[in-house]
Order: sequence, then structure tokens, then C-alpha cells
Amino acid sequence: MEESPLLYPTEVTVDDKTVSLVLMGGLGNLMFQMSALLSYCKDKDLKPLLGYWTTHQSESSRWNQPFERYGINSHFMPWGGHKMKDPNITLGEIYPKLPWFNSKPNAFDWWFDQDLAWDIDTGKGGVFTDLDERVTPPYLMQGYFFNQKFWHHNRDLWIGLTFTIPIYSIKIQYQFILDSEPKEIL
Repeated sequence: MEESPLLYPTEVTVDDKTVSLVLMGGLGNLMFQMSALLSYCKDKDLKPLLGYWTTHQSESSRWNQPFERYGINSHFMPWGGHKMKDPNITLGEIYPKLPWFNSKPNAFDWWFDQDLAWDIDTGKGGVFTDLDERVTPPYLMQGYFFNQKFWHHNRDLWIGLTFTIPIYSIKIQYQFILDSEPKEIL
């Protein structure tokens, strides 16, 4: 088995067009966060940067429920601390088109905005905050971005970067479902 690229950190370059975020949570949360960042950067002609940063939250020592011990906050670990068959695999390896870095650079080198981190999912898509009122690159933000206003208008970008299975193979595999008429249930 090959060693994971996580063992070989890549250099991270931040310039005056860079926008990144503090990733947190499991795959669902990550998808909202990454799609919001990519969409915003596309709209504003900025450079998105994805990966895991070292922050005071990722390194804090507290009771870690998934591992049943004191340790770092698993919410800020890759995959939200969920146990993986191959714990070293990254989203950058699964989706190689993402602008992903394989290291944990120090976020203390630049200030980051945590104000969006506590926005809640309202059940109607979450809270929306106009990022133009906050973002001045270089910028590192933290938030959930549940509201579709953050990313929906650029959903084709997200699909193009993450959808690796050709559509025709789905149609072939599931043609019997896609072409069938709905059945009435008595």
C-alpha cells in the first residue's frame, strides 16, 4: 500500500487573492463549506485554498467522545474525527480537481473570522450572511454555510470538481429505474 501524501506536507502559499476556511465536521458539513468557498472565489475571481489548518480549536485538549480520551477536538480533524478504513486519505485524493493542500499549516500566522462558525441550520437552509461585507483577502473564515445562497448558483462548478463518475454510467446502471413509470401503491 502506498503511503499517503499527508506524510509529505505541501507548501502553502497565501497571497492577496487567497481565501480559505477552517474545515470542521463530517462529510456533509465539509461539502457545504467547500462549495461555499469555491462559489465565492469563482464569483470574485479569488484563489480558493482547501485543507486542514492548525488552530487553537484543532489543538485544544478536551474530552474526545469518539476516542473516549482527552485529546484534540475531533470536529476539526479530517473527516470530523470519524473513524476511516484509511485514515490518511484526504478529500484532495478523492477529488483531485479540488485546490487541496496536504499539510496542517499554522493559522495563527493570520487572523481568521470565526463569526460565521456559529450560524445554525434554521431548517430553511440556515442563516445567510453576505460575505462581501466580511471578506477582504487574504482571508480565512470558519462557518457552516448551510444556506443555498452561498453556493447554489455555482452548483455546476461543485459538480464538475467532485463528480467523477460519468453520467452515462449512472444512466446505464440505473436505466430500469429512470425509465420506469411510477407504480401506484394501494
